[in-house]
Amino acid sequence: MNRGNKLKLLWLEPKVLFNGKGIATAWGEEMAKKGWLIERDEAKWEDCDLVFFGSDSQLRPQFIGKKPAILYFWGWPPMRLLDKEYHQSYGTKIQLMAQCDRILAPSICVLDQLADFGLPGQLCQAGVDSATLDSVAETPAKKPQVIFISRLEPYKNLDALMYAMSMLRPKLDLLVCGLGDRSPYVELVKKLDIPVTFAEPDDREKVIEIKRSAVLIHPSMYEGFGLPPLEALYLGTPVIALDTPHMRWVLKDYAYYSNNVDEIAQAIAFIFENPQEVAERTLLGQKMVKNSLTLSHACDRLWAHIHQVIKEFLAKELRRSPQKWAEIYDEEHKRNWAYGNPQSPEWAAGPMR
Repeated sequence: MNRGNKLKLLWLEPKVLFNGKGIATAWGEEMAKKGWLIERDEAKWEDCDLVFFGSDSQLRPQFIGKKPAILYFWGWPPMRLLDKEYHQSYGTKIQLMAQCDRILAPSICVLDQLADFGLPGQLCQAGVDSATLDSVAETPAKKPQVIFISRLEPYKNLDALMYAMSMLRPKLDLLVCGLGDRSPYVELVKKLDIPVTFAEPDDREKVIEIKRSAVLIHPSMYEGFGLPPLEALYLGTPVIALDTPHMRWVLKDYAYYSNNVDEIAQAIAFIFENPQEVAERTLLGQKMVKNSLTLSHACDRLWAHIHQVIKEFLAKELRRSPQKWAEIYDEEHKRNWAYGNPQSPEWAAGPMR
């Protein structure tokens, strides 16, 4: 196949932990729409210009150093580092991460974690899969339903949300979407006597449930990025989040924040009692997400990193082998889409460049 001046990326995606499309998969599909050649077959790595590790779980030492390599690091929950088996291996993982040409982080909080590990990172905020969200045309009527979307891990604070729901009168339905051990929460539901439904919806069903819910609540203590509340804002559903630096950075003033069970209950009551104010704030949040936090915008951010990493990798090659200057120059020229644009002066200059 004649690739012309198109980049070909070896795109290694982490395994999806829920019933739907993973963020790395959706991001790769969006980049393919923009013209990049996405290769997922590791056996074809030699024909690729760059390796993109979609998470630290996808790191392959055999590719690092041979091709420009970017790692997209989502961060490690503190509980993961306390796991004895994982803790014994994470030092080796960090050494491997350090060998990547660039580590990208989705948030300022993950950047802080990288700094704690002594690793340099750069910010590259991801985005919501607007194509999937827009593909669901249904506009179901709102109902008194609260929705929670996350893995069922202790640090996601689902139990705090359930206690808050038990304080409300009349009782509201709670839809819990996510994988994990339900047993402790099933017991808590019985104890609190609240209406809760557990589900594992696919992407389409999830969008419909977000649209029909009165509010999405995201009380997580730790987040690598925090996509569910951004998806909710994109779809016009109000959001209540735990008041953490990360969520304040992601959601700004477009969500409502709480610090404890009482404040979660109070925020839910406020959502129902002040529909006009809530609608206006949510609309501003929707505009923010659509204007800068979709996958299309994330692709533009990632392209800037890819372009620079390839240039820096070729510069290292040139320092090691100065006699390759013509070969490396031509390789850089071929990969630079600005030069490859028919409207650019470089295109008109042809061989005289």
